[in-house]
Amino acid sequence: MIKSILFSAYIFITSIAVVSAQQFSLDDTYESKIKDAYGITDVPLPPGKWKIFDLEVVGTVDTGDFFVYASFMPANISDQERRYNDTVNINLFGSSSEETDYRKSYFICDQNWFAGSDIMKIDKRPDGTFEEKCGVNLADPSVNVGQVFGNTAMNYQYTLCEESCVELFYSFEGDNYKHDRENFIEIGNKIFSNVENAIAGQSNSLSFISDYKN
Repeated sequence: MIKSILFSAYIFITSIAVVSAQQFSLDDTYESKIKDAYGITDVPLPPGKWKIFDLEVVGTVDTGDFFVYASFMPANISDQERRYNDTVNINLFGSSSEETDYRKSYFICDQNWFAGSDIMKIDKRPDGTFEEKCGVNLADPSVNVGQVFGNTAMNYQYTLCEESCVELFYSFEGDNYKHDRENFIEIGNKIFSNVENAIAGQSNSLSFISDYKN
């Protein structure tokens, strides 16, 4: 009887946790940070208000068998303008999803589009988990990445794959920022530090990005 009561209490508490987790909506705007996204992590956002222009959610969140692909852009611009503005991609993989196993089988920072990266770190751990941090500055004319024409973005990629996987991609329109190599690396290191703090449940903010605007 006691075991049954305890089990029921556990299910009730778990269901509350799932409901309270932040699930994305095309109708909402987001600012500063997203708290407890799908019960996996907090996600810091650059300054301003953000909206979703592309969202795919597959699976059942409360079982952990799910994955989420979400693309964000500033809330004050149209879909047609997003190519020339900042974007944020947030991809989350639940602990029981086949997509999570697939994501753990490769490293994005090893791909061709990060050739010429000014920031590159892949931490492969003995237990099979890993963390990736890389950044490529297409606003720098000395960076030559094949098949990328007219792209002046400053791109930063962060991935942490443990039981679940968190994949964050921040892209800033280089013409709007101080995009020389020194500033590019400085911005990236600050982004990665704050993302790691967010995942660890510590204080974090990307408000500093405004300091690098032209």
